Amino acid sequence: RYEFAVAIARLLPLLNGDTVINNDVDLSGYAKKSDIPAFSGASKSDLDALRKLVNEFGDELASLGVDVDALKRDVANLTARVEALEAENRRVRFTGNFDVVALAGSGDAADMDDKPLAHKLLDDVKVLKNFDLNIVGRASDKITVYSTINYGDYFNYYADRRDPLTGNLLEDDEFYPTLLYAVADMGKSTVTAGRFPMQWTPLTMMRADADSYTDYFITDNGDYYFDGIKYDFNTSKMGLTLFAAKNDQNRYGFDAFNDHWFIGTLPFTQTAGARATFDLGSFNLGASYYQSWDNSAAPGADKLKVFGVDAGIKLGSHFGLNGEWADSKLYGNTANNDAWTAALTGEWDKFNFEAGYKDIGFGFYSAGDWIGFAKYENLTGGKGWFGNVEWNLSDRFALCGGIQSYKDNMGLNEKLRNYMGGIEYAFGSGDTLGVTYDQYKWSGFFNNYKDTFTTIAYTHKFNPQASLRMAYQFITNDNLAGYEEHGARALAQFSVTF
Repeated sequence: RYEFAVAIARLLPLLNGDTVINNDVDLSGYAKKSDIPAFSGASKSDLDALRKLVNEFGDELASLGVDVDALKRDVANLTARVEALEAENRRVRFTGNFDVVALAGSGDAADMDDKPLAHKLLDDVKVLKNFDLNIVGRASDKITVYSTINYGDYFNYYADRRDPLTGNLLEDDEFYPTLLYAVADMGKSTVTAGRFPMQWTPLTMMRADADSYTDYFITDNGDYYFDGIKYDFNTSKMGLTLFAAKNDQNRYGFDAFNDHWFIGTLPFTQTAGARATFDLGSFNLGASYYQSWDNSAAPGADKLKVFGVDAGIKLGSHFGLNGEWADSKLYGNTANNDAWTAALTGEWDKFNFEAGYKDIGFGFYSAGDWIGFAKYENLTGGKGWFGNVEWNLSDRFALCGGIQSYKDNMGLNEKLRNYMGGIEYAFGSGDTLGVTYDQYKWSGFFNNYKDTFTTIAYTHKFNPQASLRMAYQFITNDNLAGYEEHGARALAQFSVTF
């Protein structure tokens, strides 16, 4: 009991943020502060437990010279303060992230996003700033408001926004409400209103990432951002989503559908649809439908209709089989307008793989993300195999690889091949060095080229909330007619979350 009371007495100064270090104590066997997660403070339950310990070990603490009565008052005051802080934290919570990205390029080639490079590496350095403030406010136990306010110039670069008169890239810093919505909890159902995020499946609704170089959740997570209303009903076995929203109110195109070969950027201004999911244990089933239209177009000539069915089956503890089929009608088109994909997956502690097949009709279109081929997104009229593998050989050493092999499904003898391989090595407490190689080859009547991208990347984590990533990419564009273009892309990204 006496030894335990000593431990309690040594704990007490920490409650006020103070530390007492005895230089005579050997600390060599203890973890450093940098090796353990940061202490975020005592909770009400922690203080309740401490109050019980003080009452239990009052005599021993008194023998150590601790004023037990004063200690009880201090713990009671701390408990009241923590209760107030926890109540406030439940009511309003602030988080955020901050990124600074420096981009430079050189040479005659184009990068993976088809953006031009400067003549020399330092001729056109872009320093992009991005700050997100995330606010969650609880108006009551049933109503919660979510918002993400963005500031910076990264969005202008990402969306390639240009002055309509000069054609120059817009580079001004701007405030923008990326997300702003309220959720009303009604038990098994919720109602969401405002600018909210949403995605479904790759063949129906998932936004492609147009930025291959930066790590940023807004552009990487696949969400569209709609302005409207959504209803969700969920039980342990099934879910239902209904929504109706505007498509034309986002400045940076986060809620605009992808490009299509026939008409370019789709002019749809509104979308409405439904999705149902069923959890049947080892078997999951989903069905999606939505319709998009433009009120300014002639009736009947302004619609996109997409219907899809997806399923997943668990095959034991390591394997899974996933499949999806979708059908679309763009302006009433019914020719070559469906698509399907299927994949076998395997997952172990250190080894993962995916192998599958895709067949995308030439007339298929949706707001999905199905075939990415370097600078091209959502290619249609193709079918073929794909595969990915990740292998963690040890805690420090990892390998990855991938392949895409498609040909056109219209007999035009167009062939696409993509090979990717990478190696990553972790050293020190937060340093990682990686090398990846990507080759994209398109051969046929309409296109005949080969692009290669070799990237060396270094990442240093200062702590779980701050990191620095630097990369240098060697680029070669070969039109397979003897003419090569060479270039390079350099990147540095400093990221902080709080």
